[in-house]
Parts: sequence; C-alpha cells; structure tokens
Amino acid sequence: MEGFGGAGNYGISRMNGGSSSRVLIGLAPARPGSADVNPSAWWRRDVARLLEVRSGLTGKALLWLEPWPEGDALALDGLDPLFIEVCRRVRLSEKTGGMSARRSTSKAARISAKDAKGNVGDPWAPIHVGEGKALTLGERGDWTHKMLVKLQFAGNKREWKVPFLAEPTPEEETAPLLLVAEAFARGNSKTDGFRSRVVPVPKAVVKEFLGERPVSVADDLLKDIAAIDAALRDALALVASGGDPEKMGKQYYERAQPARVALRRAADQMFFPELWRRVEAKADADFGRLRLGFLQALGDIARQEFRARCGDIPCASIMRPRAEVRGRDRLENRLRRAMEPFKQPEDAHG
Repeated sequence: MEGFGGAGNYGISRMNGGSSSRVLIGLAPARPGSADVNPSAWWRRDVARLLEVRSGLTGKALLWLEPWPEGDALALDGLDPLFIEVCRRVRLSEKTGGMSARRSTSKAARISAKDAKGNVGDPWAPIHVGEGKALTLGERGDWTHKMLVKLQFAGNKREWKVPFLAEPTPEEETAPLLLVAEAFARGNSKTDGFRSRVVPVPKAVVKEFLGERPVSVADDLLKDIAAIDAALRDALALVASGGDPEKMGKQYYERAQPARVALRRAADQMFFPELWRRVEAKADADFGRLRLGFLQALGDIARQEFRARCGDIPCASIMRPRAEVRGRDRLENRLRRAMEPFKQPEDAHG
C-alpha cells in the first residue's frame, strides 16, 4: 500500500499516482451471530471467487523473486493480473545468529504503469467509469455514508464501477454479509491514518444489494439528511446574524459548522441500518412510518445541537433574545416542512 516517499522511493502501481491510496472494497462473511469479519471465511470466499474467473498463471506474479536491474521497470502486460507487488528494494539475508536486511533506493518504479492510473486489475479497487482511474481516499478522507453510496448505490448516475469482490453471488443471498472498505488516507508524501469501515448487510437485503431499490432508497435518505442539515444551518446562521435574515452571509453560515459536523456524524451512524430497514419494507405504510421515525430522530438531534451551540455563537447582547427566538422558530419551521408529507389531517393546523 506504499506511495511515493521522496527521491528514489516509488509507490506501488495499484494506486493512481504516488500521493494516492490503494483502496479495498469487498464483501466478507461474518462470524456467526456477530458483525465481525470472519478472516478465514473471507480469505476462502475471495480466493474461490477469483479462481472462478482465472485460467492459470498468465505472467510474472511474485515480483520480489524477479531480478531488479537499476533503472529497469517491469512491463505491466508481462504480469499476471493478480501479481503481488513490492515497490522498495529490500533484501533479507540469513546469517549466523539471525537475519539481516539491506535496503536501497531505485532510479525507476518497479512497474511501468503510470499511464494506467492504478487501473491494473485489482479486484478490490473501484474504477472511475469515465476516466478509468482507481479511487483515492484523500488526506482527511473517510468512509462516510455519502462516499459508500456514491461507490455502491449510484444506479444510472454511477461514476465508479463496483469492484468484482464487492458483488454478492447467488449462493450468498441466504446469509448476512459485511461490506468492508479500507485504505490509507493519503496526501502529498504523507498519510492521515488507516481508515476502515465495516457495514453489516442483513441477509434479507443481500439479494437486492446492487439492485434498483437500494439506489432509490439511499437517494431519499440523503435528501432527508440534507433537509435536516439545512434547517440547522439556517437556524444557527440566523442567530449569528442577530436575528436579521437580510444580513445572513457566508461568515454567519460558518458559525453553524460545528453543529452540522455533529449532526452529520449522527446521521452517518444511523444511515445504513435505516437503509436496510427501508429496503426490507414491503408496504407503503411501513415505509412511511420508518421515514417519519428517522426524520423525527434526526430532528431531535438537530434541536439538541441548536441548544448546545446557540450560546457559543457571538451576538450583540441586546440582539440575542430576538436572535435566539427567531433562530429557534426558523429551525422548527424547517423541520416541520421536512416532515409535511407525514402529517395527519388533524395535525395540519396544530
């Protein structure tokens, strides 16, 4: 997973450039009765799937066994698609009493694959449909629900091809699976930590995992979250402006950022359980009940964040009572608007 580390220290070919990251997205079996990955079953599953589409060795595979003449690079078309790469000149030697290592830089990358942009056949790598490049989890990046929806549940708007090992097989439609996303968040010659997220996928939705229903439900969920987020943003920005909507501008909207980050973090934890519940819903009434419950729960979090952050927002003391009342009214009005489709007739004027 190493990237560019300065002169003479090249990164691997399975990423889109030396400051990029190698991404793994795949499905894994869970340990019975838990949401933990079963490592041995995961290994067995991936090997079996890869063997289904192979017809023997088609090139160099274990690249540390190959000579590495100075200045030379291996041609990509001479490698097996599942080659295992090394990008540093490190050699171990056995000596009396133990092992020793020798390390050196190189004048060229191990593999000549710059133009491939990381698209070299890695079965865990999302590939951009239009540009043919491998995904990078950038510096300060993370596996948010929005990122995973973009990669797995984009439907006709798909920008990224789902990796081969992130597709369920018909035999897996009767067992729960785990969606695993992992990578180093990488920037310019540095990393921002290893990012890993495991999302349980109930067996009831595995069959529809890459179908149209999760796509449409995920899109509705994102819109619901955006509506609550906008309500909280506008309410706190109104407080920051002293309660004067005519003065609301960028500097006031920025005051809402800490509360919005907290709201999005909560929404991120709620997203996938809610997505699976809605995908499983069979009747419109069940779907509507779930959606209303989600909006109410997220709305309550928005209210909590408003109360917690309101007093920290700078505002002239003489204007604060007006600002807070108007901000609170703005929040409640926007929340009601987000939930209007679920109002009962008797509540229409409540």
